[in-house]
Amino acid sequence: MSHLGDHYHLATALLKKGDLEGAIAEYRLDLSLNPNDACAHSNLGFALLKKGDLKEAIAEYRAALRLNPDSVEIHFCLGTALQKKGDLERAITEYRAALRLNPNEVDAHYNLGTALSKKGDINGAITEYRATLRLNPNEVDAHYSLGSALEKKGDFEGAIAEYRAVLDLNPNHVGAHCNLGIELKKKGDLEGAIAEYRAALRLDPNEAGPRYGLAVSLEAIGDLVSSRKEYKKALKLIPKTSEYEDHIKYIRSALSRLAGAMR
Repeated sequence: MSHLGDHYHLATALLKKGDLEGAIAEYRLDLSLNPNDACAHSNLGFALLKKGDLKEAIAEYRAALRLNPDSVEIHFCLGTALQKKGDLERAITEYRAALRLNPNEVDAHYNLGTALSKKGDINGAITEYRATLRLNPNEVDAHYSLGSALEKKGDFEGAIAEYRAVLDLNPNHVGAHCNLGIELKKKGDLEGAIAEYRAALRLDPNEAGPRYGLAVSLEAIGDLVSSRKEYKKALKLIPKTSEYEDHIKYIRSALSRLAGAMR
């Protein structure tokens, strides 16, 4: 459809510049003159989503779909807005609608995987992450998410393979180094785990997770002096919230235990 309206063109220019308020105002003016403009409804939805107004963004995407029900992009965008709102069931419905229209829509497969994972459907999530990777083997986030999903399923070898794939594509991925360390430790490869934790900490010395994992692994191989140093650093870094209460208790117990062993 050719857009001749000055308001639409101005809105699009403002959106590209990052002027969300200006773009929203102009799209609304355009729609007051042309209420059946699906593109304007969709773009207004995008601007509202960027602004964080999920309720209004969802309303605009739904208006756009009523006018253009076969748009892959609008189904996907509506799914994204619904997922941000926490409405996983409806988000999943929209991602699946997008994929019925275009089975090769990579982002829809990936987002569907994340929504299914959050819903607790790990098998479904794995299927979608693998579909993403068939279409784009170099998608770092899909490899990482697949690794996390396989880890939840207890497929540690599969998880290790995916975290290694992440690091082949992005050697500076802190989370992949840390998670690979966790999986290697479960396998009993303590030296490999220590190497990965140290790689993560070279990239981000203030990450509590790899610091804690490194301390535990060093203690396991008998390097008590280094382990004690790492536990102390981890204790300073770990958030002092109820979520991490067990970890904090463990670190304090370990420090006490190591102090006794080193006398």
